[in-house]
Amino acid sequence: MSFFKKPPFVRAPYALYDVGQAISKRPTTPAQRAALATARDRAYAQRHYGTCPMCGDTEVWRDDLARWGQCGACQEKEELAQRDADRVEAVAWTRTVLADPHAVVLDTETTDLYGEVIEIAVLTMAGEVLLESLVCPTGGLGPISPVATEVHGLTMADVAEAPTFAQLYDQVATILQGASRIVAWNSAFDYFTLQRTCALAEVKDLAQVTDKRWTCAMEWYAQWWGDWSEYHGNYRWQPLGGDHRAREDCLAVLERLRTMAGADTTPLPS
Repeated sequence: MSFFKKPPFVRAPYALYDVGQAISKRPTTPAQRAALATARDRAYAQRHYGTCPMCGDTEVWRDDLARWGQCGACQEKEELAQRDADRVEAVAWTRTVLADPHAVVLDTETTDLYGEVIEIAVLTMAGEVLLESLVCPTGGLGPISPVATEVHGLTMADVAEAPTFAQLYDQVATILQGASRIVAWNSAFDYFTLQRTCALAEVKDLAQVTDKRWTCAMEWYAQWWGDWSEYHGNYRWQPLGGDHRAREDCLAVLERLRTMAGADTTPLPS
């Protein structure tokens, strides 16, 4: 048996009024059109615009008000003022550090990104070398990686006859424990490198002992440089530009500090 769908039933159009007696709609006047446009604009503004509490601008995108609590122009002025204040703070910090006779700058080179120390240098703020030495690694985290060698140029042959960290420990401990500040470029890297190396050498953890004295020159320099990242919500880090050897990198850090300390602290141009 076959079943066929019946075609839809089509009715003839049925007028609800007598077309012959219908009165044509009168065209809107210019005044009416203007009033309608004004009403549409007012409704659009009420939906999308708000008033800036800082400058009183009544045509501020509500998205901007929700994000910043003020208009874009006022937010930009606030950001510039904050950048100037941060720069002044960075200069003041740098001048204080450079004037501190007990502050030191430290740098290490390692077997790998998460390796152990194979070179260490510590300098005073005046550039006097307190310690500079290659270090023979324990090998607990493996040999010097090819990637690390490409960065600092050191191989296992270069450090084979160097003292171990355990042999250098007393000298390193005396210097760091006597320092009021330990300044490093990307201090977190050197801090945790020193911590790992102490553990491998089975000596007291110098990083933790001196914990509150560490400070990061890279972060202060980024604050002074003033390149803000909206994505990260912080200032972008800038490269050191050193030679990737411990003493040379310490000298490069000191050069950055001196540049910051000698900088003008007048507001930066917008």
